[in-house]
Amino acid sequence: IYAVFTQNAAPVFLVQIDPFSGTARQFNAARGTHPWGLVVGPDRCLYIGTAGDAAQGGLLLRFDPRRPEDGLVDLGKMAESETYLWSLAAGEGDDCIYGCTYGNGKVVAYNTRTGERRDYGTLRAGQQYTRPIVVGKDGWVYTAVGTTEPDYVALDPRTGQHRSSRPAARAGVPVPELAKGGWGRFRKGTDGHAYQQDGGAWYRLVAGQAEPIAEADLPPAETPALVDGRQLVEVTAEGTWRLIHPKTRAISEGRFSYTSAGMQPFVIGDGPDGCIYGSTMLPLWLFRTDPRTGRHEVLPNPSRAGGELYSLCSLDGILWTFAYPQAYVSSYDPTRPWAFGDGPENNPRNFGTMGDGHLRPRAVIVGPDRNLYVGSYADYGELGGAMGVFDPRAGKVVESYRHLIRNQSISALAYDPISGMVFGGSDIAGGGGTSPSEKEAVFFAWDPVAKALRHQGVAVAGDTCTVAMAVAEGRVFVVTAPSQTLSVWDIAEARWLDHRRIPFGGVIPVALGRHSDGQIYGLTRRGVLQIDPTTMTVTQPARWKDGVHAGWVMNADGITFVSGVRLVRWEWPR
Repeated sequence: IYAVFTQNAAPVFLVQIDPFSGTARQFNAARGTHPWGLVVGPDRCLYIGTAGDAAQGGLLLRFDPRRPEDGLVDLGKMAESETYLWSLAAGEGDDCIYGCTYGNGKVVAYNTRTGERRDYGTLRAGQQYTRPIVVGKDGWVYTAVGTTEPDYVALDPRTGQHRSSRPAARAGVPVPELAKGGWGRFRKGTDGHAYQQDGGAWYRLVAGQAEPIAEADLPPAETPALVDGRQLVEVTAEGTWRLIHPKTRAISEGRFSYTSAGMQPFVIGDGPDGCIYGSTMLPLWLFRTDPRTGRHEVLPNPSRAGGELYSLCSLDGILWTFAYPQAYVSSYDPTRPWAFGDGPENNPRNFGTMGDGHLRPRAVIVGPDRNLYVGSYADYGELGGAMGVFDPRAGKVVESYRHLIRNQSISALAYDPISGMVFGGSDIAGGGGTSPSEKEAVFFAWDPVAKALRHQGVAVAGDTCTVAMAVAEGRVFVVTAPSQTLSVWDIAEARWLDHRRIPFGGVIPVALGRHSDGQIYGLTRRGVLQIDPTTMTVTQPARWKDGVHAGWVMNADGITFVSGVRLVRWEWPR
C-alpha cells in the first residue's frame, strides 16, 4: 500500500506499507507540495503529481519499488506553465502517463521509457482547469475542462487533436456534473473502456465518441488489488489502513507510523472558553490550544465541508465555524462532549450552507441584533459573491444578497453599533477559473434596517481587493491592496478623511480590530500593526523574524498569529 502525504514545513512524503508484515517505510521528497495526482505507471513505478506555487507545484515525482534506495526522484515539471497536476492516468501501450492541470487547462504527458515530455496545450481557450483524467483501452485520453464554460473533452495523444466527447444530442446543454467547478465523472471499467456521466446518464467512450448505454450495462470500475485479491478501503492520516476481499468481504486492517514536519494553520480564532481554535487546510482538522496551560489537542472536522475553515466567531458561549467549500455553518459548544451531526442534540452541529454566492466565507462579524454577517467569495466559474445574515438563535440564514457589489466578492466587513451600519469591502476576484470583469474594489455602507446600500464607491483608485477593516471613533479604517493603503472614512460626514500607505508589508486578510485600549491593531506579513484612530498614525510595535502567515486572535494576553507551523503570541507591553 502506498500513501502520499502533504505537509507545510517540508515537502511531500510517501509511506510504503506492507500489509502482510505490518511494517512501513517513509520516503521524503526534496521538493513539492500538495500531492494530488497518484498513479502506477506502465513501468510499475509510482508517480506523484504536486500542486502549489511555480517552484513546488506541477512537479512529477517517481518512486521505484525495486530501487527504494533512490527514494522519491524529482523529474521536474510536466509543463512549465502549470502549477497543479490534479490527476494522473497510465496510457495504453505507449509507455506514457498523462496528467491534467490547473493554470492553463492542459493535458500533459511523460514517457516513462524515454523521459520525453509532451505538452498538448490548452484544450479550451479561457478554461483554466482540466480534471480528472482517464485513458480508455482505445488509447484516447478523456478529461473535463472548466470552470466558466465546462465541457467533456477527448484527446487523441497520437495526433494531438481533441474535441468535445459529448454526444450530439447533449451539445449546448449544460453539464450538471461540471457545474460550479465540479470534477468530471469518469470511470475506467473492468472491460478497459472509459465511461463518462453526463446529465445522470452514462456513456461508453470509444475513439473520442460517446455511446449511450443502459445503466445495467455499466461495468464495475477497475480497482487495483494486492496479489491476494484484497482491495484498499482507506488509508487515514491517523495512521490506519483497511483492506477488503471482494469475494469474501473479509476486512483486514492495521496501523502504521510516520513523521511529519507539521501543517500550517489556515486560520485561527478566539474561542468562547479562552482557548485558541484553528483549522488546517486539506485536510480540515479543528485544533485547540489553551494558552493558560499550554495544552494542545487536535479535534475532528466540525463541518460537512472537507477543505478548511475560512472563519471562526465566538458568540454567547458557542464557537461558530464557516467552512470551504459552500460556506458550511457549524456550532460547537466546548463544554459538551463531541458528537458531530445535523440535529439539535449534536455537538458540533451542522446547519448547512450559506447558500448561493457563498463558497469561501472570508469575512464573519457579529452585527446588528447579534446576528452573524458573512461575506463570501463566489463559486467556481462564477463572478459575484454574497453577503449573508445567519441568525444563531433560529439556526438559519435569514438574509443573503448575491451580487451586492456587482460581479465582486465580499472580502471584509465591520459593524458600527452607534450608527447601526454594516460596512464592507469587495474583491474583484471571482471563483476559480474566472477572470475579473470589474477594475476596482468597492467600499460600501449597508443599512440593515432598510436593507439597502447607503453608499458605495472606490476607496483607492486601482486597488482590487479590500483586505481588512475596523471601526473606531466614528470612523471606518479600510485597508486595500495591492497598494496596501489605509483609508479612513468618516461615518457621520460620509466622506474620506485620509489615505496613507502602510510601509510594513502586506496586511493579513481580516486581521484588523479595535482593542480595549482604544487603539486599532492588526497584522502584516512582517509583524504587528498599530493605528491611532484619532491621529491616524501607523506604526509597527513588533516585528517577527520568521514572518506572519495567517491570523489572528487579539485578547487580553496579546496578539496571536500563525508563523509557519507554529502559533506565536506578541504580549502587550507592560
